[in-house]
Amino acid sequence: MRRGGAQLTPLGRHAEPEEIAAAVLYLGFDATFSTGTVLHADGGMGQGIPPLFE
Repeated sequence: MRRGGAQLTPLGRHAEPEEIAAAVLYLGFDATFSTGTVLHADGGMGQGIPPLFE
């Protein structure tokens, strides 16, 4: 179930399950050279960018 707040992200929408799965797969399999890194799958919320769609 999706709840409100999507309009607050710079992308103006919630993530699709496939997008989150891609981030998980990247961290689990492809990120062999990434260390001490946090991957924020937050639609740009952490960037302080205003939403594109209002």
